[in-house]
Amino acid sequence: MAFDGNPETRWESQYSNPQWLQVDLGEPQEITRVAITWETAYAKAFQIQTSLDGSTWSDIYATTAGAGGTSNLAGLKGYGRYVRMYGTARATDYGFSIWEFQVYGQPVESTTRTGLATGAHSWYVVAVDAFGNRRQSTSTYSFTVR
Repeated sequence: MAFDGNPETRWESQYSNPQWLQVDLGEPQEITRVAITWETAYAKAFQIQTSLDGSTWSDIYATTAGAGGTSNLAGLKGYGRYVRMYGTARATDYGFSIWEFQVYGQPVESTTRTGLATGAHSWYVVAVDAFGNRRQSTSTYSFTVR
């Protein structure tokens, strides 16, 4: 299978367009790179997509000039729990075939602040949307602990 680290096993699709292969990362991640090692039956046109829920997808990469071999897609800016290769045009009459599908990035940290006293507190916030756009700021909030 394409996710097992074994270069002698592979995933193959049906002989039609479109087809897709997806991985569940278990929790949302920032996606910065995807590497696909194609078998001879590669994608001429495909997208790399991310999703938080496995239903709504956002493209973080697209090509109509796939060349097979290894597609090392660095510099991606994506966010999601699910990542997929969505193949829209096969280079051969066969289905899409992938030896390895690797996703690189890092978990998005979720911080819970405990032990805060009544008053004003400041913290640094970074928000990343599904397209990899980042917003950051330092925020100060006043509240009463009950």
